[in-house]
Amino acid sequence: MSASGEAPVEPPKRQRLEAEEVHVAVDDSGEVKLDNKTFRDIAKKYRKVDGLGKKGVKRMAKSLKQRRDLRHKSMIQEADEAQLVATEIFARNDDAGGIEMDDGVRKSYNVSQKELASQVDIGTQRKLFDFHLPGGPFTVNTSTNGRYMVVGSRGGQFTVLDRHSMNPLCSEQLDEPILDTTFLHDHTLFAAAQRKYTYIYDSATGAEVHCLKDHLNSTHLEFLPRHYLLVSGSETGEIRYRDVSTGQHVAKIVTRQGPIQSMRQNPANAVMVTGHARGHVCMWTPNIKEPALKMLAHFGQVTALDVTSDGKYLVTCGSDSKWKVYDLRKPSEELQRCSFSGRAPTSMDISFGDADLAFGFGSSVSVFRGSDVFRSGKAPSTYLKNSYNGQQVSSVRFVPYEDLLLVGTSAGFNSMLVPGAGYTQFDSYVANPYETTKQRRETQVRSLLEKLQPDMIALDANFIGRVQAPKKKVTKPLSDSEESEAEEESFAAKHKMRGKSKAGKRQQRMNKMRGEAERKRRSRRAGESKVDVEEKSLESARAEHGALARFYVNKSD
Repeated sequence: MSASGEAPVEPPKRQRLEAEEVHVAVDDSGEVKLDNKTFRDIAKKYRKVDGLGKKGVKRMAKSLKQRRDLRHKSMIQEADEAQLVATEIFARNDDAGGIEMDDGVRKSYNVSQKELASQVDIGTQRKLFDFHLPGGPFTVNTSTNGRYMVVGSRGGQFTVLDRHSMNPLCSEQLDEPILDTTFLHDHTLFAAAQRKYTYIYDSATGAEVHCLKDHLNSTHLEFLPRHYLLVSGSETGEIRYRDVSTGQHVAKIVTRQGPIQSMRQNPANAVMVTGHARGHVCMWTPNIKEPALKMLAHFGQVTALDVTSDGKYLVTCGSDSKWKVYDLRKPSEELQRCSFSGRAPTSMDISFGDADLAFGFGSSVSVFRGSDVFRSGKAPSTYLKNSYNGQQVSSVRFVPYEDLLLVGTSAGFNSMLVPGAGYTQFDSYVANPYETTKQRRETQVRSLLEKLQPDMIALDANFIGRVQAPKKKVTKPLSDSEESEAEEESFAAKHKMRGKSKAGKRQQRMNKMRGEAERKRRSRRAGESKVDVEEKSLESARAEHGALARFYVNKSD
């Protein structure tokens, strides 16, 4: 309060110009359309602003309009980012996870399957199963997206299961043993290698669709999805390729290595890798009849093998109770060598993302981490173990996008929990475990349109699109006999008149030409020999005197 009793007058505050209070029109080019009435209103309201004329009002209105638009866009962007983060679209997790022990004393391979099953969610618990059936041993395989599995037994029974619902699509009992099974382009068709022929069945009804009589005595089956090729390996050492989209027989290769003990494909370049009884590992393409690569991996039978999804590493198992890792970029050297205590692995598999390796030997299954095997120089340690008392493990196969391992034994088949084995980021364009019937048909049509030809299979998949330089013609020096024959052909005497073409005259001319050619040849050889002598003397001088060799050569001459 002042002395006169009146309240002091506060200085007027500078009013803030807000974008919402300015009602002006801005065209597409950014020019402000301001009429006289609007100018008077703004000037009257903001008369405290010094030096604010008509141009100043235009500049301020334009900047505020741009500021308002920018604020609106930023609000929309923040809302979109919040929604994307909430739905975890951008939440990429490259770490597949695994088992971490808290106490540091207990090892991960001592954790039993019952303990793991009690710690996982209900959805994963429903996918665990254990079937005890007669007629073993059983072989297991999965579809590309991992949702369906096919089981075949030596007793002649095959079954196709939907693992999400655990409902069987079909189940039939045959009179012949089933040695191997594989799905084709999707789960609707699968192939089975039986005693004599190879058959293709419908997964929905179990009916026989085709009988491939030229695929005789097949023991191993593989399907190349990018080429639509069904590949079979027989006990007679033959590899056959068949295009299932056209039914055409593509190639037949006789390996001359004896029965095929194991066979897998390289997912990166579609090259078939086979293991044989003498310890050799061969790689085959349908374009050539000889192996593209042959290496001695073991001193005994190669019982199992597999290649990583990127095609860089090869893992082989032998009857010498050892398993080895090779870098295919330099296959002459071993990357790892490990052994089991007196037991030879009978089957093995590498997970889709190369996260884990599973080995089946005897009545046990051992799992190793891929990071320890492929990316470290130390000996890998066992990650998980599981024993099947009284049963022999015949086949193991990882489920592509889940932490599950399918195991076929002599008394049935079951599933095993392997934390961290599933591939965390799946591409629905390649394989979708939750695809509908319409999506499956669209994928089939797209894959047929993008089908590759068999002649595009090679060890180096990047050769397509390269321009090969023309080969230079290498001319070999002629031998003495070839030179004499060429000279005799050039010594054809010309026909002359006035008695000069008589036999004696023609022989004289030919002898004269031969003599001249012989003198030229001798002089040329003498020059070549002189050059050789000079080069040899220079080399000897270099070996003795080094950089001063040329002075000693000239001095000796």
